Amino acid sequence: MEWLTEKAIFLVSLSAILMIFLIFIFIGREALPVFLGHTNTAEVKVIPAADMDKLSPEEVRQYLGLSRDDFKTKAMTP
Repeated sequence: MEWLTEKAIFLVSLSAILMIFLIFIFIGREALPVFLGHTNTAEVKVIPAADMDKLSPEEVRQYLGLSRDDFKTKAMTP
């Protein structure tokens, strides 16, 4: 009986260590782009919806990141 309890405690401790290791792997994988410099930290200009009427169509097109043809197509649909 003692041997069985000893093995059960060993398996529980091993699984706890494995879970902690997997947590570190997950966090490392999510943080890797930050460490490698593959993140975009540029500030994004946000235009409030109330100010959209004050912009020219060209400024709206650039803000939305649309090509001229896409903007014409989308602007024509109600």
